[in-house]
Amino acid sequence: MATPRSWISAAIVLAVATSPAWGGSLFTPPFPGDRMLPAFVYCMATNVGRKPADVTISIYDFTGDPITDPVTFTLGPGETTNGSGAVGLQSGFIPAGCRFDVASRRSWRASMIYQANPGDPQVIRAE
Repeated sequence: MATPRSWISAAIVLAVATSPAWGGSLFTPPFPGDRMLPAFVYCMATNVGRKPADVTISIYDFTGDPITDPVTFTLGPGETTNGSGAVGLQSGFIPAGCRFDVASRRSWRASMIYQANPGDPQVIRAE
C-alpha cells in the first residue's frame, strides 16, 4: 500500500520530469529593430550543462518569420558560440529577436547582441 510519503515523492518526480525547462526554446524579448541606429545584431549561446549539446539559433522578424537560416552548433560544457546570424539593420531586414532551440533549457544561457557602429554592445538576455 502506498504511503503519503511515496505519493509526495512520486508527485515531485512527475513535476520535475514534466517541467518545461527540460527542453524547448529560449527567446529574447521583443527588440525594436525598426527604431535603432544603423548597426547589426547577432545571437550567442553558452552551454552551461555538463555534456556536449546542440543549439539551433535563428533571428526572426516582427511577423515571426526567420530572417536568417537556422544554424546548429554542438558545444561542449562551458563553450560559447562565436555569434550567429549577424544581420545589419541597414540590410532591409528588421530583427525582432533571437530564437534558441535546445534539448534542455537549464543547460543554456543565450542572448542577442546589438552593436552600433561605433558603440558599446548591448546584450539582451534570452529566457
